[in-house]
Amino acid sequence: MKRFFSTYTLLLLNLIFVTSISCKKDAPKPVENLPPVKLRISRFEKEFHTLRPGDFPALKKKYPYFFPPSKSDEEWVQYPKDSLWNALYEQTDSVFKDFSGIEKSLTRVFQHVKYHYPKFRVPHVITMISLLDTDYQVIYKDSLMILSLDTFLGKDNVFYSNLPSYLRLQYEPSQIPVAAARAIAVETAPRIPYRRFIDRMIAAGKIQYATHTFIPWISEEELFRYSPEKMQWAKQNEKHIWSYFIDNEMLFDTDKELATRFIDKAPFSKFYKAFDAESPGRIGEWIGYHIIQSYMEHNKADLPRLMATPPDVIYKKSHYKPNK
Repeated sequence: MKRFFSTYTLLLLNLIFVTSISCKKDAPKPVENLPPVKLRISRFEKEFHTLRPGDFPALKKKYPYFFPPSKSDEEWVQYPKDSLWNALYEQTDSVFKDFSGIEKSLTRVFQHVKYHYPKFRVPHVITMISLLDTDYQVIYKDSLMILSLDTFLGKDNVFYSNLPSYLRLQYEPSQIPVAAARAIAVETAPRIPYRRFIDRMIAAGKIQYATHTFIPWISEEELFRYSPEKMQWAKQNEKHIWSYFIDNEMLFDTDKELATRFIDKAPFSKFYKAFDAESPGRIGEWIGYHIIQSYMEHNKADLPRLMATPPDVIYKKSHYKPNK
């Protein structure tokens, strides 16, 4: 029969004793001798905002992927006059008046990718306004990367006031290079529909580890978009979370609900206990990331080899065991 937390463990989780903190694991380290890259950035939203009707054919030819045939040219020409678009443009132009810091960070991200993947093609980066399409903050494919700047205006921006607080951290301007690194990391991972919970955790952990490798100067809080309190809870209860998964025979379970409870975006993870609200969402992804860290500490593997290694091999060779 599946077991739940003991009374003693529940007490630890509720009180969050400092003595239960796991030892600090090594995060990916920055590379010293990075290969040079040439970054090209185009500010489409600026070109579109100052568009004159006679210039539209040239702009459409330059950016054909932004103008689907569902709208006529006349409709597109009128688009920059839309009240929402203009309001977003004013906010975007204010927040990103100086884009040099973002450009510098993106250059470093691409240098780290190039170091680990020498055949990597530095994409042409194009900024735009997506009318708050937060599901597609970054679109990356081969030689093109599109950044929706209106989804990075800052967690307290008025346009995000109706969004839940746990999501707002991903809308900070500082998250642009993180999101760019994550988009590339997703492309390096095998597209295999894993069914077991342990495989899904490790697959998600791989993407986070690759992301951190491409942008190693950020903290784990920034990587996972956790508040300091949520990150503290995760670190202090790592051993008990892992015990919960094992005691309830979840690791090799193929129930899709486990991904919903512990991997998908959510304000908190769902243990179905009184302390749930204290936990961060996606705790299974966080555990998967630490399994990857343990694997890399015990095995000699470069990033491409890690990404190609099956989850069951990583699990067996990781020797993952959170400290007491």
